Amino acid sequence: MDINNKIIEVKESKIRIAQAKTYIDINELSLLCGYSVSTLRRSIYEGKLESTKRGKYCKVLFTHNQVNRFLNGSIVNEK
Repeated sequence: MDINNKIIEVKESKIRIAQAKTYIDINELSLLCGYSVSTLRRSIYEGKLESTKRGKYCKVLFTHNQVNRFLNGSIVNEK
C-alpha cells in the first residue's frame, strides 16, 4: 500500500469516527469540512459559527446541528 492510499484511509477513518460522535472538536470539524482551524475560529469570533465549550479548559466543541447550520450558510449568534 502506498503512502497516499494510507493517508486517505486514515482520513476516512477519522471522518467516520467524528460523524458518530455527539460532539466534535475543532480539528475534526476542520477535517470534515475542509476549512482551516484558524478560519473556523474566525467564524466563531464573527458569530457565523456557534460552538459549545466543555470541560475544565473550555475545549471548543460543536454539535452536528451547529455544523450543519454553518455549512448551509445560516448565520448563528447575530450581533
